[in-house]
Amino acid sequence: MLIYIIGFCREWPWLLTDAKEKTYQTLNNSTDNSPVPYAKVIEYTSQVKNWDEEVSCIRYLEKASIPGYIVYVDWKNGYKSTHHSSEVYAKCPQKMIEFYEKYLVFTDILKEEIIDIVA
Repeated sequence: MLIYIIGFCREWPWLLTDAKEKTYQTLNNSTDNSPVPYAKVIEYTSQVKNWDEEVSCIRYLEKASIPGYIVYVDWKNGYKSTHHSSEVYAKCPQKMIEFYEKYLVFTDILKEEIIDIVA
């Protein structure tokens, strides 16, 4: 059982505490039944200098109760953590861009719609 661990964020400690409790209750699909200790994940994420190189992927976003999102991060070493979007935008912007591009949908604009927009 792997669990997501909350990252450190000074601006919203109560928000992260709530998210931590919520994610500790969520089981991940894994054959490993021993969770990574919270302190070990926090120590690792605080020591990483280049998050874009160490983050495997952004798993998903969850709307926070304050402006922004809770971002679920999968690390290349197998750790999983959650962080406020402001921290992730600052520390691994390329991974966030990749996440958004993955779900971006393009549509064609019809001539009639262009005329309506211009008019």
